[in-house]
Amino acid sequence: MQNYHSCDSAQSGSGAKLSKCVGRFLSPYSFFYIFRSLYFLPYCSLFFSWPSLMSNAWLTAMLNQLVFLGGRVMKKFTFVCLSVACVAALLVVEPAFAGPGGKIASAVFESFWGKVVLGLLVIIFAPLIIYTLVKEKIAERRARRDLRFMAAYDAQFDWLAVQERVKDCFFRVHSGWEDENLAGVSDWMTSWYWQNQQSVHLNRWKKEGLINICNVKKIVGLKPLLFVHRNQGQEHENSMLVVSITARMQDYLKERASSRIVEGSKRFKEVETVWSFTFEQGSWKVSDIEDGSRSLDYANMVTELPAIESTVVSDLRA
Repeated sequence: MQNYHSCDSAQSGSGAKLSKCVGRFLSPYSFFYIFRSLYFLPYCSLFFSWPSLMSNAWLTAMLNQLVFLGGRVMKKFTFVCLSVACVAALLVVEPAFAGPGGKIASAVFESFWGKVVLGLLVIIFAPLIIYTLVKEKIAERRARRDLRFMAAYDAQFDWLAVQERVKDCFFRVHSGWEDENLAGVSDWMTSWYWQNQQSVHLNRWKKEGLINICNVKKIVGLKPLLFVHRNQGQEHENSMLVVSITARMQDYLKERASSRIVEGSKRFKEVETVWSFTFEQGSWKVSDIEDGSRSLDYANMVTELPAIESTVVSDLRA
C-alpha cells in the first residue's frame, strides 16, 4: 500500500537499497553520455599532447596504437555497461498506483530469475549502495541529535515519543486506507493531505471497481532522515520530520467484482517508504508519503540545515 517501490522479503537490506539507488541514479541516458565521453577520452589526450609527439615518430605510432586498442576496449566496456543499465531500467520500473501515497509494492523480483538478476545487480552496484547507506546514516545521526536537543524544550520532540507517534500514524493510516475512508483517521494527517488522498486515489478507484488490499504484519525499520525546526506563527509550529519506514506487509490491487489481482502480489514483502510529518498544534501529523527512493534526496538536505541552536526563539525548557 503506500507509495512504494520495493522487492520481496528475500531481498531486504541491500536489495531494497539497490532498487532505490538504481531508480535514483541510473538510466540508459546517463550511461550513454558518461561512457560516450570516456570513449573519446584517448583522442582528447592525443590532441593536447600532439605538438610534443611530432618530434618522435616512434612514440606517436605507439600512442596511436594505444588509442586504437583503447577505443576497442571502451566500446566493449560501453556495451556491457549499457546492457546492465537497460536491464536495471527494465527491472526497476515505476510502481503502479495504489496504497497510501498512491503506489503499490513492485513484485518484479519475486521470480527465480528476478532474484538472480537482483543478486548480480547488487554486486555491480555495491559501491552505490554503500554510498547511500553512509549518507543516510549521517543524516540519521544529525536528525537524532537535533531532536534530542529540542526535546529539552518540548517532550514531543523526544525520539521515543516520536517513534510511538510515527508507528501510530503508520498503522492508523493503513487501516483507514484499506477501509477506503480516511475521514476516520484525519486527526493523524494534515487536512490537505487526507482530503487529497481521498479524492485523488480512493474515490477514483471505487469508480474504477478496484480495491487495494494492504496487510501490515510489522514494522522492521524506522529511522529519521531529516528534522527541520520551525517557528511559523508560534513556537515549533510547522516543524518537519522525515522518517524512513520499512515494514513487512502484503500489498496488492485487485478488481472488486472478480477479485483478479491487477498489480502486486499476495506475498509479504519488506517495503520501504518515506513519510513526512508536520508539527501542527502540538502534535505530529502525516503530510506526505513517498517512495523509498526519495530517502537519499532528504539525506542530502542535511548539509543545508542551520545549527539547531539558532532556530530556538525561547529559553524556556520543558
